[in-house]
Amino acid sequence: MKQIKTIYTHSGAFHADDVFAVALLKMLYPDAEIVRSRNKEDFDSADIVVDVGDVYDPDHNRFDHHQEGRAGERENGIFYSAMGLVWKHFGLQWCEDDRALFERIDKSFVTYLDADDNGQNTYLVNEKFGVDPVTLDDMVRLFRPAYGEPDEFDARFLRAVDWAKCILELVKAKYVGKLKAATDFADAYSASEDPRFVVLDKYIPLDEIVEGYAEKLLFLVYPDVSGTWRLKTVPKSKGDFESKKSLPAEWAGLRDD
Repeated sequence: MKQIKTIYTHSGAFHADDVFAVALLKMLYPDAEIVRSRNKEDFDSADIVVDVGDVYDPDHNRFDHHQEGRAGERENGIFYSAMGLVWKHFGLQWCEDDRALFERIDKSFVTYLDADDNGQNTYLVNEKFGVDPVTLDDMVRLFRPAYGEPDEFDARFLRAVDWAKCILELVKAKYVGKLKAATDFADAYSASEDPRFVVLDKYIPLDEIVEGYAEKLLFLVYPDVSGTWRLKTVPKSKGDFESKKSLPAEWAGLRDD
Protein backbone atom coordinates (compact mmCIF):
# COMPACT_ATOMS: atom_id res chain seq x y z
CA MET A 1 0.00 0.00 0.00
CA LYS A 2 1.26 3.44 -0.85
CA GLN A 3 2.15 5.94 1.82
CA ILE A 4 -0.90 7.63 3.33
CA LYS A 5 -0.47 11.40 3.47
CA THR A 6 -4.08 12.65 3.30
CA ILE A 7 -7.34 11.36 4.78
CA TYR A 8 -10.40 13.02 3.28
CA THR A 9 -13.86 12.98 4.81
CA HIS A 10 -16.92 15.18 4.48
CA SER A 11 -17.24 18.65 5.97
CA GLY A 12 -20.08 19.88 8.18
CA ALA A 13 -21.91 17.76 10.74
CA PHE A 14 -20.28 14.48 11.70
CA HIS A 15 -21.34 11.13 13.14
CA ALA A 16 -19.72 8.26 15.01
CA ASP A 17 -18.86 6.25 11.91
CA ASP A 18 -16.73 8.91 10.17
CA VAL A 19 -15.17 10.04 13.46
CA PHE A 20 -14.11 6.51 14.46
CA ALA A 21 -13.02 5.62 10.93
CA VAL A 22 -10.73 8.64 10.76
CA ALA A 23 -9.51 7.97 14.31
CA LEU A 24 -8.50 4.44 13.36
CA LEU A 25 -6.65 5.66 10.27
CA LYS A 26 -4.88 8.40 12.24
CA MET A 27 -3.64 5.80 14.71
CA LEU A 28 -2.16 3.84 11.83
CA TYR A 29 -0.91 6.91 9.94
CA PRO A 30 -0.32 9.61 12.57
CA ASP A 31 1.37 11.98 10.13
CA ALA A 32 -1.51 11.96 7.66
CA GLU A 33 -3.41 15.22 7.19
CA ILE A 34 -7.17 15.24 7.77
CA VAL A 35 -9.05 17.22 5.12
CA ARG A 36 -12.81 17.82 5.31
CA SER A 37 -14.60 18.62 2.07
CA ARG A 38 -17.64 17.70 -0.03
CA ASN A 39 -16.04 18.78 -3.31
CA LYS A 40 -15.57 15.61 -5.37
CA GLU A 41 -12.79 17.23 -7.36
CA ASP A 42 -10.74 17.35 -4.15
CA PHE A 43 -10.97 13.59 -3.75
CA ASP A 44 -8.94 12.86 -6.89
CA SER A 45 -5.69 13.63 -5.10
CA ALA A 46 -6.68 12.04 -1.77
CA ASP A 47 -4.92 8.94 -0.52
CA ILE A 48 -8.03 7.82 1.41
CA VAL A 49 -11.62 9.06 1.19
CA VAL A 50 -13.98 8.15 4.05
CA ASP A 51 -17.79 8.47 4.32
CA VAL A 52 -18.14 10.70 1.27
CA GLY A 53 -17.81 10.45 -2.52
CA ASP A 54 -20.44 7.78 -3.26
CA VAL A 55 -17.79 5.17 -3.99
CA TYR A 56 -16.70 1.99 -2.24
CA ASP A 57 -13.48 0.85 -3.90
CA PRO A 58 -10.98 -0.61 -1.42
CA ASP A 59 -8.32 -1.02 -4.11
CA HIS A 60 -8.23 2.78 -4.36
CA ASN A 61 -9.01 3.48 -0.68
CA ARG A 62 -12.50 4.81 -1.24
CA PHE A 63 -14.82 3.99 1.67
CA ASP A 64 -18.30 5.46 1.33
CA HIS A 65 -21.62 3.70 1.96
CA HIS A 66 -24.16 6.35 0.91
CA GLN A 67 -24.33 5.39 -2.77
CA GLU A 68 -27.21 3.48 -4.34
CA GLY A 69 -26.89 -0.15 -3.35
CA ARG A 70 -24.84 0.84 -0.28
CA ALA A 71 -21.50 -0.92 0.26
CA GLY A 72 -22.58 -4.41 1.16
CA GLU A 73 -23.82 -5.96 4.36
CA ARG A 74 -22.69 -8.46 6.95
CA GLU A 75 -23.98 -12.02 7.17
CA ASN A 76 -26.36 -10.88 9.93
CA GLY A 77 -27.94 -8.29 7.63
CA ILE A 78 -26.30 -5.22 9.16
CA PHE A 79 -25.14 -2.76 6.51
CA TYR A 80 -21.59 -1.43 6.55
CA SER A 81 -20.93 2.14 7.60
CA ALA A 82 -17.70 4.01 6.91
CA MET A 83 -16.20 2.62 10.12
CA GLY A 84 -17.12 -0.93 9.21
CA LEU A 85 -15.57 -0.56 5.77
CA VAL A 86 -12.36 0.95 7.10
CA TRP A 87 -12.22 -1.68 9.84
CA LYS A 88 -12.72 -4.44 7.27
CA HIS A 89 -9.59 -3.38 5.40
CA PHE A 90 -7.42 -1.78 8.11
CA GLY A 91 -8.61 -3.31 11.37
CA LEU A 92 -6.39 -6.37 11.21
CA GLN A 93 -3.37 -4.14 10.68
CA TRP A 94 -4.34 -2.10 13.76
CA CYS A 95 -4.70 -5.36 15.70
CA GLU A 96 -1.16 -6.30 14.66
CA ASP A 97 -2.43 -9.30 12.67
CA ASP A 98 -4.18 -10.81 15.69
CA ARG A 99 -7.16 -12.37 13.95
CA ALA A 100 -8.99 -13.32 17.17
CA LEU A 101 -8.72 -9.75 18.47
CA PHE A 102 -9.83 -8.31 15.14
CA GLU A 103 -12.92 -10.52 15.02
CA ARG A 104 -13.82 -9.88 18.67
CA ILE A 105 -13.72 -6.09 18.29
CA ASP A 106 -15.58 -6.33 15.00
CA LYS A 107 -18.40 -8.32 16.58
CA SER A 108 -18.62 -6.47 19.90
CA PHE A 109 -17.93 -2.87 18.84
CA VAL A 110 -17.69 -2.10 15.12
CA THR A 111 -20.84 -3.96 14.11
CA TYR A 112 -22.83 -1.86 16.59
CA LEU A 113 -21.47 1.35 15.03
CA ASP A 114 -22.48 0.10 11.60
CA ALA A 115 -26.01 -0.74 12.71
CA ASP A 116 -26.52 2.53 14.56
CA ASP A 117 -25.33 4.64 11.62
CA ASN A 118 -27.64 2.79 9.24
CA GLY A 119 -30.67 3.08 11.52
CA GLN A 120 -30.76 -0.63 12.35
CA ASN A 121 -31.69 -1.10 16.00
CA THR A 122 -29.66 -3.73 17.81
CA TYR A 123 -31.86 -3.55 20.91
CA LEU A 124 -35.47 -2.97 21.85
CA VAL A 125 -36.12 0.32 23.60
CA ASN A 126 -37.99 -0.13 26.86
CA GLU A 127 -40.88 2.30 26.45
CA LYS A 128 -42.09 1.77 30.01
CA PHE A 129 -39.78 4.43 31.42
CA GLY A 130 -39.81 6.83 28.49
CA VAL A 131 -36.01 7.03 28.48
CA ASP A 132 -33.96 6.74 25.31
CA PRO A 133 -30.59 4.97 25.44
CA VAL A 134 -27.41 7.02 25.03
CA THR A 135 -25.40 5.75 22.06
CA LEU A 136 -21.85 6.36 20.90
CA ASP A 137 -23.24 8.56 18.16
CA ASP A 138 -25.01 10.65 20.81
CA MET A 139 -21.65 11.13 22.52
CA VAL A 140 -19.99 12.12 19.24
CA ARG A 141 -22.76 14.63 18.52
CA LEU A 142 -21.86 16.41 21.78
CA PHE A 143 -18.69 17.57 20.04
CA ARG A 144 -20.69 19.44 17.42
CA PRO A 145 -21.11 23.18 17.99
CA ALA A 146 -24.21 23.86 20.06
CA TYR A 147 -26.84 26.37 19.03
CA GLY A 148 -25.40 29.86 19.41
CA GLU A 149 -21.78 28.71 19.26
CA PRO A 150 -19.46 29.44 16.31
CA ASP A 151 -19.76 26.91 13.48
CA GLU A 152 -16.31 25.45 14.11
CA PHE A 153 -17.15 22.01 12.78
CA ASP A 154 -13.63 21.18 11.60
CA ALA A 155 -12.03 21.99 14.95
CA ARG A 156 -14.74 20.10 16.81
CA PHE A 157 -14.29 17.14 14.47
CA LEU A 158 -10.61 16.92 15.38
CA ARG A 159 -11.52 16.96 19.07
CA ALA A 160 -13.99 14.14 18.45
CA VAL A 161 -11.32 12.15 16.61
CA ASP A 162 -8.92 12.51 19.55
CA TRP A 163 -11.66 11.28 21.87
CA ALA A 164 -12.44 8.35 19.56
CA LYS A 165 -8.76 7.38 19.52
CA CYS A 166 -8.87 7.09 23.31
CA ILE A 167 -12.01 4.96 23.11
CA LEU A 168 -10.45 2.66 20.52
CA GLU A 169 -7.36 2.18 22.67
CA LEU A 170 -9.57 1.26 25.63
CA VAL A 171 -11.61 -1.14 23.49
CA LYS A 172 -8.42 -2.77 22.25
CA ALA A 173 -7.02 -3.15 25.77
CA LYS A 174 -10.33 -4.60 26.99
CA TYR A 175 -10.46 -7.35 24.39
CA VAL A 176 -6.74 -8.12 24.55
CA GLY A 177 -7.39 -8.72 28.26
CA LYS A 178 -10.49 -10.84 27.62
CA LEU A 179 -8.64 -13.08 25.18
CA LYS A 180 -5.72 -13.48 27.61
CA ALA A 181 -8.17 -14.26 30.43
CA ALA A 182 -9.82 -16.95 28.31
CA THR A 183 -6.44 -18.56 27.63
CA ASP A 184 -5.40 -18.46 31.29
CA PHE A 185 -8.72 -19.97 32.37
CA ALA A 186 -8.44 -22.74 29.77
CA ASP A 187 -4.98 -23.60 31.10
CA ALA A 188 -6.26 -23.71 34.70
CA TYR A 189 -9.25 -25.83 33.75
CA SER A 190 -7.18 -28.35 31.82
CA ALA A 191 -4.90 -28.69 34.87
CA SER A 192 -7.83 -29.36 37.21
CA GLU A 193 -8.19 -32.96 38.40
CA ASP A 194 -11.98 -32.67 38.59
CA PRO A 195 -14.01 -31.07 35.75
CA ARG A 196 -16.64 -29.91 38.27
CA PHE A 197 -14.41 -27.22 39.76
CA VAL A 198 -11.34 -25.18 39.01
CA VAL A 199 -8.96 -23.34 41.35
CA LEU A 200 -7.40 -20.17 39.97
CA ASP A 201 -4.21 -18.65 41.33
CA LYS A 202 -5.23 -15.13 40.31
CA TYR A 203 -8.35 -13.12 39.63
CA ILE A 204 -9.79 -13.61 36.15
CA PRO A 205 -12.96 -11.86 34.89
CA LEU A 206 -15.08 -14.95 34.54
CA ASP A 207 -18.64 -14.40 33.37
CA GLU A 208 -18.23 -14.81 29.61
CA ILE A 209 -15.47 -17.41 29.96
CA VAL A 210 -17.30 -19.80 32.27
CA GLU A 211 -20.21 -20.08 29.84
CA GLY A 212 -18.04 -22.15 27.52
CA TYR A 213 -17.39 -24.71 30.26
CA ALA A 214 -20.91 -24.82 31.65
CA GLU A 215 -21.63 -28.46 30.81
CA LYS A 216 -19.59 -29.91 33.70
CA LEU A 217 -18.23 -26.97 35.69
CA LEU A 218 -20.02 -26.31 39.00
CA PHE A 219 -17.68 -24.32 41.27
CA LEU A 220 -14.88 -21.78 41.03
CA VAL A 221 -12.28 -20.98 43.68
CA TYR A 222 -10.29 -17.82 43.12
CA PRO A 223 -8.77 -14.74 44.78
CA ASP A 224 -10.68 -11.52 44.09
CA VAL A 225 -9.00 -8.20 43.32
CA SER A 226 -8.42 -7.60 47.05
CA GLY A 227 -6.73 -10.98 47.51
CA THR A 228 -9.64 -12.52 49.44
CA TRP A 229 -10.37 -16.10 48.40
CA ARG A 230 -13.88 -16.77 47.13
CA LEU A 231 -15.97 -19.80 46.27
CA LYS A 232 -18.42 -19.15 43.45
CA THR A 233 -21.15 -21.29 41.96
CA VAL A 234 -21.69 -21.49 38.21
CA PRO A 235 -25.11 -20.20 37.03
CA LYS A 236 -27.41 -22.38 34.95
CA SER A 237 -27.06 -19.93 32.09
CA LYS A 238 -25.49 -16.54 31.41
CA GLY A 239 -27.21 -13.87 33.49
CA ASP A 240 -29.13 -16.44 35.54
CA PHE A 241 -29.20 -16.00 39.33
CA GLU A 242 -29.93 -19.69 39.91
CA SER A 243 -26.87 -21.92 40.33
CA LYS A 244 -26.38 -25.30 38.70
CA LYS A 245 -25.58 -26.68 42.15
CA SER A 246 -26.13 -24.66 45.32
CA LEU A 247 -23.80 -24.57 48.30
CA PRO A 248 -25.10 -25.85 51.68
CA ALA A 249 -27.60 -23.43 53.21
CA GLU A 250 -25.69 -23.40 56.51
CA TRP A 251 -22.71 -21.81 54.73
CA ALA A 252 -24.69 -18.68 53.89
CA GLY A 253 -23.13 -15.51 55.32
CA LEU A 254 -20.04 -17.26 56.67
CA ARG A 255 -16.67 -15.54 56.34
CA ASP A 256 -13.16 -16.61 57.43
CA ASP A 257 -14.50 -19.94 58.78
